[in-house]
Formats: sequence, structure tokens, C-alpha cells
Amino acid sequence: MKAALFSAVLNWRPDDINAAQGFRYARGGLVGEPNRARLWWQFDFSIDVTITGAKGFQIPTTPLNEVSARITDQASGNPFTSFAAPNLQK
Repeated sequence: MKAALFSAVLNWRPDDINAAQGFRYARGGLVGEPNRARLWWQFDFSIDVTITGAKGFQIPTTPLNEVSARITDQASGNPFTSFAAPNLQK
């Protein structure tokens, strides 16, 4: 079973995904407690996929240009400090 599974899956690259290489073996091992009736063995395979702008979805938003904050004392409400990080797009 292992040889048949590996020959079918390893380095297989489906046509409809954007991947430089195919599937690779990640790990395998016994799962659960074996008994006289059942034995579980799990093989994990992985593939690195790149999602491009053509295939992905970007929600249209306003670009983040500045972050500003103020830290206040909860008891009195007086500000401790404030800061700003302008020009985040640069």
C-alpha cells in the first residue's frame, strides 16, 4: 500500500494550482491504539501553493497611511503619552 500510495502522490502537481513543485512526503505514523480488528496508519503530504491576485480575492479598502494612539490612565482619564507613525506606504 505504501509503495502504491507514494508512487501516485509524490511529486504530483495538479494542473489547476500554482505550485513550483508537486506534493512531498511530510510524515507518517501509527494513529491510535491498534487492536486485533483495526490498524490506522496516517501519511501526511504537503504542497506549497502561491495564491496570485488573479486567483485570490482582495477586499477593496482604503490604504493605511498612518497609525496613531493615545495611552490614558484608566482611573483619572489623563493621557500618559501619544504617538503616531506616519507615511506607512513608503
